[in-house]
Amino acid sequence: MVKEGFESREQGNKLKVWGRGVDVTKFHPNKRSQAFRIKYGFAPDDVVVLWVGRCVPEKRPDVFIQVMQALTKRFPERVKGVIVGRGSSYNAMCAVKNCVGLGWQTSDNLPEIYASCDVLCFPSTVETFGNVTLEAMASGIPVVAAEVCSSHLVESGVNGYAITGIDASGYTEAIVKLIEDSKLSQSMGKAGRERAVRDFEITDVMSRMVDNYVEESSKPPFKAKSLPIVNCVGLVLLLECPYLTIYRLGRMTPRQWAAVCAFLILMAIYLYGGDEVSPEEQSYAWILGVALATGAQLSGAVAKVLFKHYYKVKPRIKKLVILATSYVCIIILNPVLGLAAYSFAAQSLLAPLSILNLVWNAVLANFVLGETLTKANMVAYVLICSGCMLSSYFGIHTHKDYSYDELMGLFSAPLFKAFMLLELVIGLVSGYITYVGEKEYPPWIVRVMYGCLAGMLGGNQFLSKSLSEVISAAIRDDYKLILSPGALFLIIGTVLVLVSGLRVLQRGLKNYTAMSLVPIYQGFFTITMVASALVFFREYELFTVKMAQAYFFSLVLIFGGISQMQPPEMDDAEEIRGEHMA
Repeated sequence: MVKEGFESREQGNKLKVWGRGVDVTKFHPNKRSQAFRIKYGFAPDDVVVLWVGRCVPEKRPDVFIQVMQALTKRFPERVKGVIVGRGSSYNAMCAVKNCVGLGWQTSDNLPEIYASCDVLCFPSTVETFGNVTLEAMASGIPVVAAEVCSSHLVESGVNGYAITGIDASGYTEAIVKLIEDSKLSQSMGKAGRERAVRDFEITDVMSRMVDNYVEESSKPPFKAKSLPIVNCVGLVLLLECPYLTIYRLGRMTPRQWAAVCAFLILMAIYLYGGDEVSPEEQSYAWILGVALATGAQLSGAVAKVLFKHYYKVKPRIKKLVILATSYVCIIILNPVLGLAAYSFAAQSLLAPLSILNLVWNAVLANFVLGETLTKANMVAYVLICSGCMLSSYFGIHTHKDYSYDELMGLFSAPLFKAFMLLELVIGLVSGYITYVGEKEYPPWIVRVMYGCLAGMLGGNQFLSKSLSEVISAAIRDDYKLILSPGALFLIIGTVLVLVSGLRVLQRGLKNYTAMSLVPIYQGFFTITMVASALVFFREYELFTVKMAQAYFFSLVLIFGGISQMQPPEMDDAEEIRGEHMA
């Protein structure tokens, strides 16, 4: 489970094993009974092969039947079989020469049966643990079992044999060795007993689990990720609080207060719901990563605001300088700083910083463009920020290295094709609405469609992520991969979606304020980025139920914020009535 990603420091998941155990006092070699053997006609030197479990096809009773047929043919009088259990194959198993069926047995009878037999044959390949194997080991008899399910218990050649093949020949050969060498059989039985006592004694197993619970319950339920993060976020709140206090708090409605409280609750979850980090593991390289990521978000916000400012200046030279600066910020500085940040800090730390884009946008739009923040936009700002933060916190933060062939294979997945078809339909609808504009649709719908189309195009980060993986594969495996058709396709695709998304956003900013349009763009950008990652890289397979629920709630918050966005020109009466949504 650790290899498959169920344990993750980034996600806060810590796995400890609740082990399986056996009562080594109950299952003991001293339970061997000559009376039991005499009752069923077993001589002292007979070798009794035991089957314990359901007699159904998935347990491989056919293998047991073939083994017993081969053994009784080779040792007609010396090998006997005992079947404990019931099922569709029970009668066929009992019909084999020298085999006796005991049916279902209670736990009180099993210790005597185990100890009175000589070897357990357990060919099942569908076991998750195999208590039968452990009970046989504790009873002091060797085990011949399927390697795929029992290798964690059976050390082949030590306390039995772990058979790798799927046919009966391997089991037959292993049991023949035990029949022909009684000392080997005894030593394997003794080794199995010693391992069961050492590693699987039931009281020790339960004590370890109790200790795990005591250890976890004694820890504080929440611990801050790190004091500097608290300080950084606190600084942002400190800069925002005077503005909110002076201009907004006195006029907030109960619904707006509830939105702010929800934001504060989510902030508390983010700050105090992280992993505990020991002083030895603490590294301060993340400070540079946070600074670079903050700069990346700032450069992106500068570009968006300059796109809007471009239409407000008259001199041609000045317009060209503004346009060039905006493209440098969004095409060069933003991706370069963003990529560099991940070289110094964990993704789980940097991902929530994407919401700083909205903070920078609000500040810059206020100072550069003279835009103000309406009450409805303030609520939308809080909701979208909360949603982005929650989705970043509960998202998949693990990373997998892909080969070139693996990456190209992802493009042919049926789910990805369906996703691209859905994106195409949404893109055509939003493109049509933005084309006809306010002549046929209300302004708020056109504005949302501009943000949707621009954000959806820009949010297809699976292209840039795939390109990054190809570059890594080229460095790691073969530099010629960078010139492969797939790499060229990714380069062209990455540039096209980036430029087209920015072009749509620039066109939208010509008609709407940055403060009302950019948050919509950011919301759809985040949603598309998450969706494309889940579908293309199949990251949905790593989601737990809790993570999925939190992610769904974050999307509700983001769309709730989008639904509250309105141009700042509207008066308070119209805003309260909500006529902008009519």
